[in-house]
Amino acid sequence: MKKGIIMLFAAVFAISFALAQTNQNTTTQGGNNNISNVTQNGTGNNAIQTQTGNQNTADVIQDADFNNSNIIQGGNKNGATTLQRSGAENNLSVIEQGGDENTALIDQRDGATFNQSRITQGGNKNDGTVRQAGPNVSNNMTDIDQSGNRNTATVEQLVGFLQNNDINVNQLGNDNNATVTQEDWVLGSVINVNQTGHRNTADVLQDQGGGGIANDFSKINVTQTGDDNSTTVNQFQEVFDGTEINVLQGGNENMTTVTQNGISINEVDVIQNGNKNIAEVNQEFVGRANALIDQSGNRNTGVINQINTGRGYIDSSAAINQSGNDNLGTIEQVNALNSRSDIIQSGHNNEAYNFQTGANNNNNINQSGNNNSATVRQTGN
Repeated sequence: MKKGIIMLFAAVFAISFALAQTNQNTTTQGGNNNISNVTQNGTGNNAIQTQTGNQNTADVIQDADFNNSNIIQGGNKNGATTLQRSGAENNLSVIEQGGDENTALIDQRDGATFNQSRITQGGNKNDGTVRQAGPNVSNNMTDIDQSGNRNTATVEQLVGFLQNNDINVNQLGNDNNATVTQEDWVLGSVINVNQTGHRNTADVLQDQGGGGIANDFSKINVTQTGDDNSTTVNQFQEVFDGTEINVLQGGNENMTTVTQNGISINEVDVIQNGNKNIAEVNQEFVGRANALIDQSGNRNTGVINQINTGRGYIDSSAAINQSGNDNLGTIEQVNALNSRSDIIQSGHNNEAYNFQTGANNNNNINQSGNNNSATVRQTGN
């Protein structure tokens, strides 16, 4: 009997020891003075570090079970860190650094779920960060791809819910900066930032700051091909249903600002193909708003404001279309309800102003020549 108990204890110990040993760590170092630190506390984790350059540092900490981490460093003086904490789930985390002095961080915390996080940096002195926290951040797939030099890309999806995330940042030139932040309750978001030139800046924030109140089917695309373009997108609280924002800037030194606060069923398109154009869209407490700014020339300024437009109704729209140079178009719709306003200017140095507060509004300004000026105001029903 005593012998049987001893044999049973030995068998249980062997099984426990085997489970504890299911973590795998493979480190291959072909260069000089490379450092690889791996800590795995869970079960079934796999960490692979390949360092063929010189003076590279790879740090991996995996606390949960069945995590995968792969770090490949072919250049020199690169630093890569992968942290997969207690609930990171089915990750495939790949950090690949081919240039010199690049830094990359993937930090997935207590509830990131089906993650696939991939950072690829081919140039020098690039900085890429992926941070996913929360009790449930859900089916994430995040790619950062930087081929130029001194680019900075930061993706953060914090706190709770956030669900079917899909974020891609792609920067080819030099000195580009892309920041994406999602805080709480965003649900079906897809964010793509693509910057090809130099010194472009794209900021995307979808707040809720821990309060939730949804955002639903959000989709944000920012594409900047030239140099020195700037795009800022903010969506704050009680933004719900099918929000969609597209910004495309093909020239140089274009600036786009989009702010939305309290939105139901929404859509914003900004397209600027020339240089030094300024487009601004602000929509607050909107109950269905469509805003389009399309500027093909240079130094055009288009501003759309919709404040309390269609609150509780489902009809509002504003469009500015300017093809020449140095045109100024402004649309304001404050308590406009079922409103629609169009400004189209094809020549140069045209100015149009449009203002509507009231009920069932409809407005149109069309100027084809040069140096034209038009002002329309409607305040009644």
